[in-house]
Amino acid sequence: MSQLALGAVAGVSQRHLSFIETGRSKPSRELIGHLGTVLDIPLRERNAMLVAAGHAPAHPETDPSRLPELLPPLQFVVDAHAPYMAVVVDGAWNVIVSNEPAQSLAARLLDPSIVARDGVLNLMRATFHPEGLRRYIANWESVWPMLLAGLERDAARSPGDETLASLLTEVRSFMSLDVAPGSPQGDLLLPLRYEIDGQCFDLFTTIATIDTPIDVTVSELRIETFWPAGRESDEAWKRFVSGP
Repeated sequence: MSQLALGAVAGVSQRHLSFIETGRSKPSRELIGHLGTVLDIPLRERNAMLVAAGHAPAHPETDPSRLPELLPPLQFVVDAHAPYMAVVVDGAWNVIVSNEPAQSLAARLLDPSIVARDGVLNLMRATFHPEGLRRYIANWESVWPMLLAGLERDAARSPGDETLASLLTEVRSFMSLDVAPGSPQGDLLLPLRYEIDGQCFDLFTTIATIDTPIDVTVSELRIETFWPAGRESDEAWKRFVSGP
């Protein structure tokens, strides 16, 4: 975005923006907050901008386990999605809240010693690990490029997040990226096609975020809900969750 275009949107002169960019002028906390809003910069990076300008961070970062006012309603939301899976993940795709169907799938298909660290399940690690969920995704060659691209976008939006950068490096190490991905099938969306114990079902996901957050951790929370892609998949999923 050019200085001229940003100045027009933000109501700031191009000259002043130029002085800020070259270091001739020090931006105020208020201006950094305003530019962060106009450019839709993540709260984590707004804090980094404030620190770079010599100010204290404006947005706190709370450990997900210390969100007592928020965790119960999030648990209510994911529980209400049963019998379908639903999870809440933080900015690094660590699962902090999940419903019983999601917990049941993880217990049946995943070895916690491989895909979890410090007792926390990471959804990307659990999916990409050679001994993880990818073993049960029949259309994996079509799915993984889209999942990896999403993780790369997350890392690009938060270049100062070392945890996310480390996760991206780890996930890439699980893949032979010199192999061309498969061609996606379908016209409307690309579902996850699971084949487990002789049962096959297609799932797609929706992701919701929390509006008007002021905390870095809260701003990065995502509620991911899984849905059956059609009646046959719905029936197959219900047979699966009711099985042993």
